[in-house]
Amino acid sequence: MYVCFQIQHTVEGKNHEVWLAVKLVIGTLLDEAIPGKLPRKTPLRVLLTAWLICTFIFGTVYRSNLTACLTIPTYPSRPETLVDLLNIGARYILLHQPPNKN
Repeated sequence: MYVCFQIQHTVEGKNHEVWLAVKLVIGTLLDEAIPGKLPRKTPLRVLLTAWLICTFIFGTVYRSNLTACLTIPTYPSRPETLVDLLNIGARYILLHQPPNKN
């Protein structure tokens, strides 16, 4: 998606600033480098810094949760009853002990 935005950008002038803002927002979410010039005014720098910190945290949380979900092994369900054992095809032997004759 970011590449599509990059290819379609051919506008100059006033829309150029809007385009740079869009590239900053989408690019930082996708861990891309910051394109173009950085803001020179202090409030914009503070806003950009806060945004970069937030996207760093969001990206790290997303990637770590994704890694955790993909590395957890999945086991088949355990049989809880005798019927469950028979349904999964477990072999069984019926042992019978004769009564004591004393």
